[in-house]
Amino acid sequence: MFLEAAVTAENVDTTLWARDGALAAAIRDEHHNPRYLAGTRLPEHLHSTHDLEEAVADADVVVMGVPSHGFRD
Repeated sequence: MFLEAAVTAENVDTTLWARDGALAAAIRDEHHNPRYLAGTRLPEHLHSTHDLEEAVADADVVVMGVPSHGFRD
């Protein structure tokens, strides 16, 4: 899900919703994801928020990605 958002952000401003506020802040402010993509710089056009309403407010397209381990929950 994070890599897909990064690829999209290479072409258009992209907002990623993250359940974890600290992770959303790291992606937004430092353009990296220390938990899942340590050492990988994320595109400047990739924004992140912990607020779902904010994430979809101005969206033309919404894509939902669920990790396979998350389906069970």
